[in-house]
Amino acid sequence: MTKRKIAWIFVMVFAVTAALGIVLGLDGTHDITLREAQVQEKINANLPLIKNDLAVRRVDIDLQDGTVGISLDAEGKKWGQEFTISAHVEGRPVFDSMDGSFHFQPHAVKVTEIRVKGETVSAKVEKFIDRYVDSAKIDKNKEVIGEEIEKWAHASMEHTTIFALEHLPIYTLPNTLKGNIFRMLLKSVEVHQESLSLHLSFWQLTKMVMLHAVIFTLSVGVAIGLLLNPEWA
Repeated sequence: MTKRKIAWIFVMVFAVTAALGIVLGLDGTHDITLREAQVQEKINANLPLIKNDLAVRRVDIDLQDGTVGISLDAEGKKWGQEFTISAHVEGRPVFDSMDGSFHFQPHAVKVTEIRVKGETVSAKVEKFIDRYVDSAKIDKNKEVIGEEIEKWAHASMEHTTIFALEHLPIYTLPNTLKGNIFRMLLKSVEVHQESLSLHLSFWQLTKMVMLHAVIFTLSVGVAIGLLLNPEWA
């Protein structure tokens, strides 16, 4: 193979790559819009969401401008007891391109109910006092004590819920050619009233294609050089 032919190979590779970049990048950023029902369907298909000792069994979403509201039911184990919780969370979706997963970043969490083996925390505390505590003063204030411990339990579970949601993938793109291409294209996520917009950047994909093309071209060039010039070895 002559040097002229090698040069033409390099020219063709870069020309095809550049053409791909021009064609795909003509419109810059493209949007995919998902309706609230579509997002809900994808989340439901991924349930339960499990992190450590917490399993999220139900998630109902409410898409608003700039914010995602979530009502959820979960179960798990804490303080050596099995429990169930209901909570309302507000936050926004974020995409991790490294693992191809959508995560939820909460900024407000309100635990509305905690039940330990079917009973509220305050009821459990009052039963414990009735059974094990022999103090007239404590017995007189058991309802107040139960309410305060319930408040503490809610605050503790709110922190647990935030941690779990931050680390739980809500939806992971399939490990397929289509899924991997989508991962490279996705630039940002925007929340609207009852819809979610996924902004795709074809220039982002083009840059990655060009990078791989350069690496491939250099590899081919070195290989051809070694074949044509045995003395390099």
